Amino acid sequence: MARFLSAEWVAALDERLSALALPGRSDATLTLEYVVVGTPNGERAYTIVLGPEPAARAGRVDAPDVSFTTDYETAARIARGETAAQAAFMTGRLRVHGDVTRLVAFAPTRSKSRSLNCERTPRTSSEVHECPSSPRSRPTHRCQPAGGKYLLLR
Repeated sequence: MARFLSAEWVAALDERLSALALPGRSDATLTLEYVVVGTPNGERAYTIVLGPEPAARAGRVDAPDVSFTTDYETAARIARGETAAQAAFMTGRLRVHGDVTRLVAFAPTRSKSRSLNCERTPRTSSEVHECPSSPRSRPTHRCQPAGGKYLLLR
């Protein structure tokens, strides 16, 4: 397995993205820049372009639609699936800059339909819990209250 944020890691990400199809998005693109600070090799950045020909490449771009900035530990935990990007954002460990409304509009409908899927009712506005498997949810997922329901975090 390639070392996180290495050239090989970005190449593997690019390969996985090339198989990603976005129906109904034949002419739209979205450029996402990820900046990771505090890595063993200083600041690292990579860019993902979503659209008809999705791709990943190392480095920054001049004008990304959305830019994400986080520390190395948080980025690694997100990449390994140990922390959801939404949770990192809500706790201030992931900063987002740019046109977030465009990011949300570009998200596949499938993601939106899966976002509110926990059957529990929040007891407080800040309760996060681990859910056991249920027919309507993924096995063991973390949820955050949102609008009287729980928002799936992972």
